[in-house]
Amino acid sequence: MEILKVENLNKVYILKSAFKVKGKVEALREVSFSLNENEVLSIIGESGSGKSTLAYIIAGLINPDRGKVIFKGEDLFSLYRTTRKIRQKIQIIFQDPYNTLNPRYTVYHTIAEPLLVHRICPRRDVKEKVIHVMESVGLQSDYLNKYPHQLSGGERQRVAIARAIILKPQVLICDEPTSNLDLSIQAQILNLLLKIKKQRGLSILFITHDINIASIISQRVIVLYKGRIVEEGNVDEILSNPRNSYTKTLLSASFL
Repeated sequence: MEILKVENLNKVYILKSAFKVKGKVEALREVSFSLNENEVLSIIGESGSGKSTLAYIIAGLINPDRGKVIFKGEDLFSLYRTTRKIRQKIQIIFQDPYNTLNPRYTVYHTIAEPLLVHRICPRRDVKEKVIHVMESVGLQSDYLNKYPHQLSGGERQRVAIARAIILKPQVLICDEPTSNLDLSIQAQILNLLLKIKKQRGLSILFITHDINIASIISQRVIVLYKGRIVEEGNVDEILSNPRNSYTKTLLSASFL
């Protein structure tokens, strides 16, 4: 059963120099697809293909020029305008946690903040919930008072994951969450995401330029090229019998 349905999304960025329009970039063009419950769907494409724009639109961070997203039968953009609770249901993890974690916040305050903002539980219960979610992502309680600069890249990404899942979302958007990590740490983060998905019944929209990573974590794959979907299907089918020339180029450039 689908949890999220994207219909004909379009997004154009206007390029300006001072007060003069220099041109435009069509970031998304008639993009449509669905994400099923308890599924990992990867969006693959090179830099500039529109992957992150798509992620930010679904996360409610930017608006499309045209099109809509349906979340569990309701218009997602209307929900973003009218209720704060939708932010609990759809969370995003970014590529570089060092730039998205507040350097003045300890690990405790970073993870606790969503609970306090959304008033999920009494203040007296917050620390217990923070420690519990930290343990679920492989961080012990002695990390509570550390700051982002005291953590490794993998540890920062675990903090970002903990912050996202503490709200118990139904959809988790992962925007290149392993691209800045060493290969061994990448594998750890991918395995962690798969474990969380299984434990919590999450649907994951995974954004990546790396078809190798998509093959590990995904059930289905969408290939995005210059803002358009050029291929879509089961991950094994795409890997063994790609139809589009761009998909073939991505495969030939990988280690598969």
